[in-house]
Amino acid sequence: PSSHNADQWLESASDAAVSFGLLVQSVTTSGERDEGSYTLLPVDFVVSGSFESVYMLLQHLEQMNRLSRIESMTIHRIDNEMVEVRLVIHLVFSEGGEK
Repeated sequence: PSSHNADQWLESASDAAVSFGLLVQSVTTSGERDEGSYTLLPVDFVVSGSFESVYMLLQHLEQMNRLSRIESMTIHRIDNEMVEVRLVIHLVFSEGGEK
């Protein structure tokens, strides 16, 4: 897309996480950076809940109508049923129009 529409993506991803029973601990963006003919907007997304809920969130992110990639993911077990997950997701957009 020609603009990142980060607010819409952040709201949709956060709403999905909550609907899957996850606790959204933080969602932050950092500065855009150029990567060839595209621009990336890194999003740091931290949630906690069951591993199954995290998996459903990953599937939801994959099916969203937006080009993105998971740059990194760390999972820490809190107890036998809960995990904390940090995702760094790059939203991809181009300056010159739809690609």
